[in-house]
Amino acid sequence: MNKAIFLSKENFCKTYIKGLLKVLENDEKPNLGSFIRVCANTYFDPSIYSSAKKQLKIIFENLVSKYREIFKKGNGELIQENDEDLLIFLKIVCIGWDNLKLTEKRKVGIWNAQFNQIRSFRPKGIAKKPVEEIKSLFDEKDFNFNKPSLQNERFSEGKLEDEQITLFYNKYPIVEFHTLLVPDRLKNIPQFLHRKYHNHIWKLTDKLSANIQGLSFGYNSYGAFASVNHLHFHMFAQKEEFPVMHKDWKHNGGSKDYPAACKVFSSPDDSWSYINELHKKNIAYNLLYVQGKVYCFPRKKQGTYEHSNWTSGFAWYEMSGCMITFNRKDYNMLDEEAISNEFAKLMIN
Repeated sequence: MNKAIFLSKENFCKTYIKGLLKVLENDEKPNLGSFIRVCANTYFDPSIYSSAKKQLKIIFENLVSKYREIFKKGNGELIQENDEDLLIFLKIVCIGWDNLKLTEKRKVGIWNAQFNQIRSFRPKGIAKKPVEEIKSLFDEKDFNFNKPSLQNERFSEGKLEDEQITLFYNKYPIVEFHTLLVPDRLKNIPQFLHRKYHNHIWKLTDKLSANIQGLSFGYNSYGAFASVNHLHFHMFAQKEEFPVMHKDWKHNGGSKDYPAACKVFSSPDDSWSYINELHKKNIAYNLLYVQGKVYCFPRKKQGTYEHSNWTSGFAWYEMSGCMITFNRKDYNMLDEEAISNEFAKLMIN
């Protein structure tokens, strides 16, 4: 692990972008998965977009020519690409390169909303399945971070604060410099939090955010819209505070009730005691780790209620007050009442 990455936000961001755009150096033989990853990150972040859009278009046109010839010759069965990557690429071809939209953001009262077009193309994975228990055995046949096709999506790997971690680019980002941190990747740990890893993420949040302003982590338990049953955390460098961090909420010392159940802890031990009780009671939850605090959101499990069509389900990001929509109509029409109603569905009686 190159620890210099974490010495400053500038180092972290430069390394992130350099690795992300490395695929653009090989536009003669583009990898479809890498192209989609760069495309999704580019259309999420305007600063990356400005430096990558021209080369990305060249790669896109090369890929269109490649697959057009394959299909014209009736050789579709010879395609070795990941089925998901091919499907998403064909969706981009269908709408047309010039119709791809940059991610848009706006305020809905105190809440944040984003219109994220490319992310809407991805399949939902295990997050679409009804869940009864918050722990499920790791299955190497399911999607996981050891798959050979994912290894070129690694950002960095090695020891960090005495623990072995792997950092992957998030293929479909929803926050700035969105990275997936996988601890002890080769041990095949399911998406069930252990005290050791909770304490490690707490320590990383405090230590790394001292150099990288806004560095934080999100976590989805199994059954709370985690999309992969392989232990992982969402790492990012957010410029602004999340709505859940607003001083007016009761959990932050204010007078207003947050529309979802939310507990805030300022020590790893106290927060672990609470999380461990959720485990014992088989209650799904989401977490947001920020410097010196963790926000805990106990909630109903996916599949035990019907979420609205404008959302694909509330995970750590939405529970923290940020809404993702996938079409312009929903994005434009989303209001505070719709958001409050969605939060209410998650409350445990």
